Amino acid sequence: AALNRLQELLDLYPYSDKRDEVTDMLFQLQDRLVLKELNAARLYYNLGSYAGNCYFGGNNYEASIITAENALKQYPYTQYREELEMLTLRARYKLAVNSVASKADERFRQTIDEYYGFKNEFPDSKNMKEADQIFKHCSRMIMN
Repeated sequence: AALNRLQELLDLYPYSDKRDEVTDMLFQLQDRLVLKELNAARLYYNLGSYAGNCYFGGNNYEASIITAENALKQYPYTQYREELEMLTLRARYKLAVNSVASKADERFRQTIDEYYGFKNEFPDSKNMKEADQIFKHCSRMIMN
């Protein structure tokens, strides 16, 4: 609601002398909301295969992926973009590794697709070594 109010203020008074201040407030609030989503995605990832909170099926890795992807859709220009993308790659990988045989191949392929997206967007990432290792393992798994 606060985001909408700040945006309305900017829309109603585009030439206000408070425009820069309101814009800064809007960005700070968005960053806090993204950080909240990032922390939720991290929590799901860290819960891993724990099934105690998965009452209706699914698992925590899937929840981590969905939470991170939703945050990226809602706030595509966030400063946490790289971290959300890497968390998604890690969660897809863990989901594939822990899959039943009938779903594993498709999930390894999805992880490889995620890897290419990450590599294209963040070729100089500090996480590139880990991403490359994930890619190599996934490639070996779909070759077998």
